[in-house]
Amino acid sequence: MTQQDRDRLIALKKAKKGLITQRQAAEEIGQSERHIRRFLVKLRREGDQAAVHALRGRQSNRKVAEKTRAEAVAILSRKLERWHKSLKSECIRPGTPLSQQDAERLIQQYVDHYNNVRLHSAIGYVTPMDMLAGRQKEMQAARDRKLEEARQQRQLRRQQAA
Repeated sequence: MTQQDRDRLIALKKAKKGLITQRQAAEEIGQSERHIRRFLVKLRREGDQAAVHALRGRQSNRKVAEKTRAEAVAILSRKLERWHKSLKSECIRPGTPLSQQDAERLIQQYVDHYNNVRLHSAIGYVTPMDMLAGRQKEMQAARDRKLEEARQQRQLRRQQAA
């Protein structure tokens, strides 16, 4: 039982004996009067254990398996290492910041460039913002159209040269 649980239990017992009102108990432990009434019913039913949350000591239903967690951490670590490599090689070293404010400004500019301008091979050579906005298909279609036009131009130049 934590100190907070003990304080809660003392306030509830005072309210149960009538030494303080339910409103005073609520203010003392930072709960609503309705919650105090619920606690008092639970205190009559379960005794001192009512002050402790029923799930204390139990494993969460939402807990991720350790193997899954380790795999996720490994993947994220690799991604983070790749990000730091890009940040250092494309931003910090070429920019050579002279102060912390200068470094923060350079990094902010790089993050904006990274998300809004830089094409990413992992997502089909579009920017992350275009990907999030759902514009990757139209971007790729425009790129394919430009490539086809360039092929036709080269073919015409070759025919004219021959």
